[in-house]
Amino acid sequence: MTNQPIKPGRRKAKREKLPWGALSRGGKSVRIVAWAVLAFVAINLANFGVQTVLRAQSAHEDIGLAAADVGRDLGYGPAMALGENIYYQVINPAAVGGKPKGGAVFGKVVPKVTVSAVASVAPVNNAFANNPAWGPASGVSSAPANLTSPATKPMAGEGVWQPTKIMVNGQVAIRITRVRPDNIHTSFLDTLIWMDPKLLAFQQIPGTLEPTGHYDHGTGMISQDLRQFYVAGINGGYKTVNMHGGFYYKGQTVIPLRDNVATLLTYPDGSIDVANWGHDKIKPGYISARQNLPMLVENGKNQVTDNNAAQWGSLAWGTASGGNFVWRSAIGVRADGTVVHLVGPSMSQSDLADLMVRAGAVRAMCLDMNNGWASSFLYGPYGKGVPVDPQIPRSPSRFLLSSTRDFIAVFAKSPATPAN
Repeated sequence: MTNQPIKPGRRKAKREKLPWGALSRGGKSVRIVAWAVLAFVAINLANFGVQTVLRAQSAHEDIGLAAADVGRDLGYGPAMALGENIYYQVINPAAVGGKPKGGAVFGKVVPKVTVSAVASVAPVNNAFANNPAWGPASGVSSAPANLTSPATKPMAGEGVWQPTKIMVNGQVAIRITRVRPDNIHTSFLDTLIWMDPKLLAFQQIPGTLEPTGHYDHGTGMISQDLRQFYVAGINGGYKTVNMHGGFYYKGQTVIPLRDNVATLLTYPDGSIDVANWGHDKIKPGYISARQNLPMLVENGKNQVTDNNAAQWGSLAWGTASGGNFVWRSAIGVRADGTVVHLVGPSMSQSDLADLMVRAGAVRAMCLDMNNGWASSFLYGPYGKGVPVDPQIPRSPSRFLLSSTRDFIAVFAKSPATPAN
């Protein structure tokens, strides 16, 4: 049989299918490992998706917030933090310059009456206590001095404390003001609320999931018998995996408390304090001790000397940089014992501390951060609630319905203005 020449184009060359075994001598084992990896990734993605949807439904969160929350629960914190750094530093950095639209607008929080009209209301001599453990409201604290804005050219009303409709025994119990975060990001406004502990009581309410640990988490809501006295809900601190501290609740050390960590303390009489654990003298008898990062303000001084220091944001801890200009929140106490809470956008850690110092805080700590988690609301005469900052996107039902995260509940000690 003679060999026939092969004409060009008559026969198609067969494509050689290179087996994965060409990658190594152990071809079969490599394929097994590769399929195992793919299966592992697929299962984790499916688990992540299912948990995200369930979290969004149960916690009344949007998909983005739920995904971030679940991602950290599953150990993806460093990846989440890296993504946040890229987003806030490269993709969507905070705008520089400009003025806020509409001026220092307070949304629905400030009643349509003058400050002097509200401040002149005669005190009601009412010794009735809404909760015997708190005792009745006693006297009233002096209104705080107005804040000096960090911006070179303050707007009308910026830093001026305004009364809210929350009154106890005829006295304004919560005041509010808005101010720019610094002299660079001047198109943003942040919100501060001042609270009078002579008229108000505070409680730490654990979430159904956070802080984690084996203890009675409760329902994630305030108790039904106190609902009629409920006037404000303030977001808590970081998730357990990110807070760099511990948690004590109702006689149980759930997570060991750490020295030199900012600690929020609440007491049976409704009082509240912020202290540096292991450094400050702690009044005994506390019901809860919730830690979160180092002290933000100590002895009336800003403790953030470097926004990029690890304690303010570390990928290893799953938290984004303290230098990011993002939504943040804080709580602190003033020298006169009154309490201030700050929440708003476009703040670095240093900005957060600076505004707390301007508000008169002598001791203060970070609470939660990022849009959606840094969110607080007023209730009482505001019925189903209003956000303390009109830019807050979350529904006021966050701290009316069951919450997966812990929060600080604020109550009127004695009869207050009735709800709408």
